[in-house]
This record gives sequence, C-alpha cells and structure tokens, in this order.
Amino acid sequence: MRSHVKKLIRIQTDIAPYGVGNGFSAQTLFSLRRMLACLLLVSGVGLFVQPYAALGTQAAQSGPNQLPAYKPLRYEEDYSYLKDPRRRTDFWDALKYIPLGNREGWYFSLGGEIRERYEFFHNEEAKSQPADRHGNNSYALQRYLLHGDLHLGARLRFFAQIMSGLEDGRIGGPRPDIDRDIFDVHQAFRLHWCAGYPAPEPFNLCTSDDAFRNKS
Repeated sequence: MRSHVKKLIRIQTDIAPYGVGNGFSAQTLFSLRRMLACLLLVSGVGLFVQPYAALGTQAAQSGPNQLPAYKPLRYEEDYSYLKDPRRRTDFWDALKYIPLGNREGWYFSLGGEIRERYEFFHNEEAKSQPADRHGNNSYALQRYLLHGDLHLGARLRFFAQIMSGLEDGRIGGPRPDIDRDIFDVHQAFRLHWCAGYPAPEPFNLCTSDDAFRNKS
C-alpha cells in the first residue's frame, strides 16, 4: 500500500559504511538519534493520516486508473489528473493540486523530500583525513527540499525547488559546498510550448528558459 505521507514528502534514507570501527562518538550517537527521531515523526504523520484516506485509496487502486508512480526528478510528476474531484482520494491531494480560479489547466502543486544519509569511514584516504584515535569518522547528512510547480494553461509552466543541506558529527567539520548548505535554490526553470501543438510534449518544446540546475 502506498504511504500517504510520501505523496507530499518523499523520504530517502541511505547508509554508507566504509571499513570496520571501534565505536561511535557521543556527538555521532546524538546525530543518529536525531535522524531516527525525524524518521519516526514523519512515519507517525503517515500513520495518522492513513485512516482518513485508506478507503478512497483502495477504491482508486481497484479501479481502472492506477495512481501514477513517484519520479526521481520531481518536475516530471504530473498531477493534472486531480482536476477530476472523483480522483482526489489521498490526504495530500489538496496540496498536490491547487486550482487557480476556473481556468482550464491553471493549478499549483507543492511537494518536498527528506534525504537522510549516514556515513562511516575508517582510515579514510590512508589516514590523511580527520578522525578519532581509532581512525574512525562517522556523521549524519540531511537534505531537505521543497518545490513548487505552477501551470498556467497547457503551454506555460514555472518550476522551482529550494534545499537545505545539514551535517552532524563529522570530525573536522563539514566539507565546504558538499556537506552543509543552509539554504540554496536547487533548480528553477520556465517552460513555454509552441502554439499549434495539441499537447505539450518534450519534442514539441518551442522555448526553454532553464534558469539553472544546482548540485544534488
């Protein structure tokens, strides 16, 4: 069964161990506990909202139209099908499809991601990197992303995604521009499709004004 909380916030966890260690520092254990608490909180929200949407979701899954899959690239997701009130079966549909007036194809969509990653190194780069007396360095990385997707009809669209990257517990501190980036614009662009085409397809693209694409 689909997790309802992931309709609004996609959760990604990753553990990257390297080598064998001899225990964790108190700061690293605190970081791990905080990361676990965050995951439990989001999971708890999912358990809370699931009963309110379970009946509608089961009806949608049993019908001829299946719910679309989540995309690794969030701007590839299309929630225009939610213009049909009968297909709004999820708790978060009110945020995934926000109609703008009564104009056809005018709507706004919100979404986000939480990425949690734990890394552990032993004798990293032949002991050339900072570490404790055992040669270990372990820490937690977090990425929080929020995006908005504005559709003004079938041929004009604006997409923007902001991010915040945090690091906890790394001996030697965060690596510049890799581990910590308190606030940044991850990506933003405007798309305009040529008039005369029946539908906006990638090969029908008339103009594309990509503001920029930032690091992952």
